[in-house]
Amino acid sequence: MKYFLFSLLFLTGCSAKSFVKIGNAPVCLVKYQEKIIDCSYKSMTQCRERYGSKSSMEICFPKEYIK
Repeated sequence: MKYFLFSLLFLTGCSAKSFVKIGNAPVCLVKYQEKIIDCSYKSMTQCRERYGSKSSMEICFPKEYIK
């Protein structure tokens, strides 16, 4: 699923550079509609609790996966 969302970004001409990056924690919540990468979570569990499963346009990634 996460690879599908990233490939969708590149096919539509978007890149990670067009996103605003916030924070410096090891886990990031990527909000595709708002174009925000929120790196303020200490664990994947904490990040997933934040967004739940309500939106398919938000997903958590380890910071090292985001360039």
